[in-house]
Amino acid sequence: MNEQSVWECDDLRREIFSYLRTEPQFSCVDCKKVLVWDKNVEPHLKIPYLYGRDNGYYCIKCWGKYIPMSRHPCIIS
Repeated sequence: MNEQSVWECDDLRREIFSYLRTEPQFSCVDCKKVLVWDKNVEPHLKIPYLYGRDNGYYCIKCWGKYIPMSRHPCIIS
């Protein structure tokens, strides 16, 4: 079977695409950015409870918004 005949067969094409993921494994609770599809897409953290926010996975950018000292970083001289 050549490649063209495989893709012309509707039943076979449907079977092949049924194995592909339609939803990400993990997405950011806050901004809904995809964090993990089959591999890591964005750096992320799993946070059990974050200052009144939901349990779940957060991208680094959203995680930084909820840390109290993130707007005033500690500078050690």
